[in-house]
Amino acid sequence: MNLSARRGRNQRGICFVSTDDLPGIVKLEYHGKIAYADVRTSEKVPKGTIIIDSRVSAILEIEEESGISLERISVEIPICNNIRLGVVSTRGLDNQKVAHAMSKRIDDFREFIDGLILYEGQELSISELGITLHILSMASDDSTTNVARISWKQLLKIHLASIDSHPCNLCIIVEIAAATQIVDVDSADQRISRHQAILSSLHKIETQFVCFRQDVLFSGIAFSDEVFPFKSFDSNTGEETEVTSLHSSSLIGAFGEWIDKMVSD
Repeated sequence: MNLSARRGRNQRGICFVSTDDLPGIVKLEYHGKIAYADVRTSEKVPKGTIIIDSRVSAILEIEEESGISLERISVEIPICNNIRLGVVSTRGLDNQKVAHAMSKRIDDFREFIDGLILYEGQELSISELGITLHILSMASDDSTTNVARISWKQLLKIHLASIDSHPCNLCIIVEIAAATQIVDVDSADQRISRHQAILSSLHKIETQFVCFRQDVLFSGIAFSDEVFPFKSFDSNTGEETEVTSLHSSSLIGAFGEWIDKMVSD
């Protein structure tokens, strides 16, 4: 089933649909991202629409009124009482130190996971805390489970572990020829242009790349009948350079804006 998605508030993980649809537990899918959620009906929701919990919307990175795929889940989802989380800093900080600091502020996680249905291997980007959480394992009543419901008052143990990110460099190459305007890329229940798909992919890299640090280098290249390197500036000399240190996601965002302008022109 496909519905038009609208972003709601923090609804304790609950999504709302019209009374023409059935309540229950669903798996939501949007552009390859997956999330689970409880669905309830409401007379205030228009037919063909789903109002998505703001945190679930953030997980899926849904654009307003985009088509989203729903699959009903018939099995009962257990309540998690023991969860193991991996911590990765998105601000270039030492992951082990961040995990240790967060272990003293466990209640800070409540507003971000309470009421959600999570699955093993899922990643939650929490920009407010400057971290990405990896769901490493969950258990309910002494048995492990791949999918579980988070109820903060019934969560007995939270284990935090740091995840080491291996050093790497990032080089992005994008085609900006006339064919970029062709609308032939499948996206949920519709097709989008290659240009839109490029920008969407760059946004995902911008939000999910976790290796920001001084010894990581970035370069960006666009090509059609010519090759165009993305120019940045050396922070010490002020000179133009095609390769630069990658300290934050803003550089990838600037590259995306550059690509958008080149295609639009």
